[in-house]
Order: sequence, then C-alpha cells, then structure tokens
Amino acid sequence: MTKRFISINELVQKVPYTARHIFELEKQNLFPKRIKLSPKGRTVVWLESEIDAWMNERMASRDIESREIL
Repeated sequence: MTKRFISINELVQKVPYTARHIFELEKQNLFPKRIKLSPKGRTVVWLESEIDAWMNERMASRDIESREIL
C-alpha cells in the first residue's frame, strides 16, 4: 500500500468537518493524529490511509446501528 500525506485543505474536503473540529476530535483521541513535517510543527499532514480507515469505521458503526434498530 502506498502511503500518501494529505494537507488540512485536502482533509477538510474529504471529511465534512472544519479544521477546528478536526483538531478538537484529535485532542479527544477520536480522530487520527496529525504528523508534523517541520521541526516547529508548522507543517502538518495526515496519512490518507488512516483517514480512510477512520471513515470505514464510521460506516461500519452506522451499519451495526442500523441492524440493531431492525
């Protein structure tokens, strides 16, 4: 599997949350952690595979909840 970094701009297009909300979820360990590319942490990215896995978990959770309702 090829690893690909995505920026905050790409991330907010992929996940319908604001950057601020993403950062809050990160603090609560509810979202994949960012990776600091620069020593001072000004340039941050996320691994696209981790974001995709997080999205898949959300979809699986939805499917489980749907079955429990029926």
